Parts: sequence; structure tokens; C-alpha cells
Amino acid sequence: MTSFWNITIWQALGVAEQAAIASGGAWNAFYFVRHARDGRGGRRLAASVLALLFAALAVEAVAGLGVLSTAAEVARHAPLTCGVLCTTALIANGGRR
Repeated sequence: MTSFWNITIWQALGVAEQAAIASGGAWNAFYFVRHARDGRGGRRLAASVLALLFAALAVEAVAGLGVLSTAAEVARHAPLTCGVLCTTALIANGGRR
């Protein structure tokens, strides 16, 4: 493995993934909390559930920031990272309409 100051590439990627999930999850949770507050009926319920989901993802990611990652863990978290970041991008793009 390639290492830089005794940190492997996979450990650095793992930290970057966890940071992206934490920041994206927090941003998405805040967005859906706002919509839950302003929504009605089914939209309010859906926004509340999504706010809880993204808040839980953010808390889980912050808790995992100190854990050293392996290549398998980085690959296992890749779909979650892509999903959170794609949701964040869609929210950011949709807010400009």
C-alpha cells in the first residue's frame, strides 16, 4: 500500500467518505426539517422521515471519523456516499428554481 506519513490511501479515502456523508447528511437533514415544518399531510410526514434518516446518517458518519478504513470498507460505503452527495446536489440545484 502507498502510505504518506504512515496513513494509507484507503484510510484517507475513508475519512473523506465519512466527512462527505456527515456534511451532506447534515445539510439534507436541515433541508427536510424546513420542509417538514412548512408542509402538510403526507409531505410533512415524508419530509420528517427523510430528515430523521439524514440526521442519523450524519451522526453515524461523525461517529466513524476516527475509525481506520480498509479498501473493503471504502468500497462498502461508496454507494451511500454517492447517494448522499447526489441527494445534496439535487436539493442544491432544485433550490435555485
